[in-house]
Amino acid sequence: MVPCSASSVFHLCFTDPDLEALAARIVANGGKQRTKVWTFLPDRPYQLVYCEDCFGNVIEGFSHSYAEVFSSMPGWHGGGNAG
Repeated sequence: MVPCSASSVFHLCFTDPDLEALAARIVANGGKQRTKVWTFLPDRPYQLVYCEDCFGNVIEGFSHSYAEVFSSMPGWHGGGNAG
C-alpha cells in the first residue's frame, strides 16, 4: 500500500477574490491557515494564501486566475514588460 503522503497531488488551488473569507471558511471547517494572505507581485493586486484541510491536504487560494497573473507577470514571455 502506498502511504497517503506519497501521492502525486501537491495541492489544490482555488481562485477566490476574498482570501481572508476563504481561509476563515477552511479554519471553521477544521482546517488550518498555513500562511498569511500575502501579495504575490509588488505593485499588483494579486494575493495568495496557503491553507490545509482537516485531512492535511494543502489548499492554495489565489485572488486572480493563473492566466491573468502570469500573462501580465514582468519578465515572463507575453508579460506586462513586453515591447
